[in-house]
Amino acid sequence: MKDPARIEIEEALDTLLPRLWRFAVSLTRAGDHAEDLVQATCLRMLEKASHYKPGTKIDRWAFTLMVNLWRSEKRRKQVVQFGDDFDRDVADEMQATPETAAEHGRLLREIDRLPLAQRAVVTLIFGEGYAYREVAEILDIPIGTVMSRLYAARKTLKAVIR
Repeated sequence: MKDPARIEIEEALDTLLPRLWRFAVSLTRAGDHAEDLVQATCLRMLEKASHYKPGTKIDRWAFTLMVNLWRSEKRRKQVVQFGDDFDRDVADEMQATPETAAEHGRLLREIDRLPLAQRAVVTLIFGEGYAYREVAEILDIPIGTVMSRLYAARKTLKAVIR
């Protein structure tokens, strides 16, 4: 038998989706990001169904989950601004114009010129998608060292790429 909270969530999603969409657009100001945020929120609602109390205001709970997801994503993007560009370049490599391919190659050459400690952090975070904490564990260094190495690498790359 299904959990009553999950049943209520599943039934409410149809009426909540337009509201979630509008709210997501107001937060992200971009349709594709809003769509991702709505999907992540719906998934989180289903994953966290045991935290929802049936009969309470499901819309408030959904919006709270959405805001928390958005804030987390916004913080992540502020911290890894360079990473988004790097990931996009790598993903588009197969469809790249000659100019884009040249820029991508130049970026990779500049990453190769970084000191090993910085290059390892950049590669694990942006190439492999590990979180700072995971990189700290992999490299057996404090998380603050991961952040300082990444900061130094970004600073170097921004100076030479511009």
